[in-house]
Amino acid sequence: MPISTPSYLLRAALALAACGATLPAARAQYAPPSWLNAYAPGFAPTTSSSLATDAAGNTYAAGSFTGSITIGTTTLTGQGQNDGFLVKYTSAGAVAWIFAFSTPGNESATDVALDAAGNAYVTGSFTGPISLPNGVSLSSTNTASKVFVVRVSPQGVPEWAQQSSASGTTVVNGHSIGVDDLGNVYASGLYTGAANFGNGVPAITTRTGFGTFLLQLRAATGDVRGAVAAFDYQVPQGPATYQVPRLAAGASGSVYLVSSFTVPIDLNGTTYTSRGNNDLLLVKFNAQGTAEWVRQEGGPNEDRITDAEADASGNLYLTGTLNGASSFSNTDLPGAGGLDGYLAKYSPLGSLLWIQPHGGPGSDGWGSVSLDAGGSPHVAGHFSTGAQLGTQRLTAVGSNDIVVAAYTPQGQLQWVQQAGGPGSDVGYHVGFRQPYFYVFGTFVGSCTFGFQTVTSTTTTTANFLARLGDPTLATQAARSQQLGLYPNPASDQLHLPALPGGTPVQLIDALGRVARETSVSAAAQVSVRGLVPGLYTLRATNAQGQPVTGRVVVE
Repeated sequence: MPISTPSYLLRAALALAACGATLPAARAQYAPPSWLNAYAPGFAPTTSSSLATDAAGNTYAAGSFTGSITIGTTTLTGQGQNDGFLVKYTSAGAVAWIFAFSTPGNESATDVALDAAGNAYVTGSFTGPISLPNGVSLSSTNTASKVFVVRVSPQGVPEWAQQSSASGTTVVNGHSIGVDDLGNVYASGLYTGAANFGNGVPAITTRTGFGTFLLQLRAATGDVRGAVAAFDYQVPQGPATYQVPRLAAGASGSVYLVSSFTVPIDLNGTTYTSRGNNDLLLVKFNAQGTAEWVRQEGGPNEDRITDAEADASGNLYLTGTLNGASSFSNTDLPGAGGLDGYLAKYSPLGSLLWIQPHGGPGSDGWGSVSLDAGGSPHVAGHFSTGAQLGTQRLTAVGSNDIVVAAYTPQGQLQWVQQAGGPGSDVGYHVGFRQPYFYVFGTFVGSCTFGFQTVTSTTTTTANFLARLGDPTLATQAARSQQLGLYPNPASDQLHLPALPGGTPVQLIDALGRVARETSVSAAAQVSVRGLVPGLYTLRATNAQGQPVTGRVVVE
């Protein structure tokens, strides 16, 4: 999107595509989950790296728009050149809440991250003062672009806001955000000249006039804990293209920054020069903000980053795109034709553990990468006919179709699922709420997910939110409802009105173990509090002496 930056300094190039594929000999693939349902909530312009899903299956999207957009039943009307928004979709595809970052100037919301409690942290840029709900505000005394970070509760209430200096005259744009388990929030972006974040933290400056910053805040309060001038770009005389950096919060306070670059980058006295049109630069910063290691990847053509995610052990996963042959560490990727993608894993020490190229004669790629509770990477993206994933060749219905895949932490393909229609359909993001997968993306016209087809009210691009899972669970859940079991999923008390008080009950976990033995209370309830989240079978005997069972998902 346009931002108030001198044109010779910045044309942000956001790549939408990335891929993953096969490893040496792999174990047998699992049967893929089935499409259970899909929704078309309207169109909210976003990118594959600006989405997040919480433990309840709610999906959050940050983005920017011009004019007006309608999401669900809500229409947002912008005030200026561009305006930002943050929206929360429920697992059923409804809009839970939405609000805008809007002034007569130029605003954007570029990324969102979630903590374990479901709080959302959104970053972006703004030029004029903004008043948000709950008395939270952003200040500006001029039209220079400033970075913001806002924390929003699960109910959609802004709780605090942090920003660069309200009177700053240089450009400071927020592009990527992440949270860790230590109560830290990290934001990164591009800036010119200098950036001041207050709170007694020294201002940072770029030696070349244009660079990337790394900001650390306290999640609970928004207080700035530190700011680092991460690296600088050698600004050429003519126009240049910069891809905004992607951030991944690692283990023990470490942070990864990954960027695609064309112009040389200066870092710690070393200049990194692209070997092709675009190369990748991977940097790990420790808790003190010092770069521990740097890796340059890429070949003679164009290599880009789409998303980055770190697991609990500090391993780094990347998705991105390749245009032709490339090289990652000691691994050569020949390219399959057109635009190809990759899914790669690096160790905490910066060693490439594996990389999975994916492609065919057309345009193929992944969006963001998400890790489940076991550390397995999942990706959603798009493909054209002839694309290869492992031993599976994919056939598209339209120009591009949706593809979702799961890999093991060792890089072996577990399963692949696809969907599509006659137009161009793209998967952006996949999230989890055991035992389901939630996929978000775009389609044009109509798109079929298993036995369900969603349609758009216009001929232009629309969003979809679809759910994958075991279709037998839906049947079992329906049978559970016949027994009067609710709510499902449950997190506290499970109601069993069909069973009298005192009825013995067993809850069996997915491995067949008795996780809890209890009795129905006088209020016809059973507590599931304290159970490990997952799928359970409830066993009991009804008043007629007949054995009854039901399935319940515990959150």
